[in-house]
Amino acid sequence: MAFKKPEEIMSATFYIGVKKVKYPFREKFILGFEAGAFIALGYLLFIRVTAGLEGPIEGLESLIGASVFPIG
Repeated sequence: MAFKKPEEIMSATFYIGVKKVKYPFREKFILGFEAGAFIALGYLLFIRVTAGLEGPIEGLESLIGASVFPIG
């Protein structure tokens, strides 16, 4: 497995950011809409999974919900 130094990660992140800034408005709009839709789907899954959970361990619902949010 290859690991990168922090400087390499920073330069790669900067390069990708500059590349994304140059996207046409239409592409930025579509990607922004899709990002919002994916976040909404993750939250809906969070609500669906944690709706019926009430247990003796406080915070367990949040832990389970946080673990399924990225799946949505």
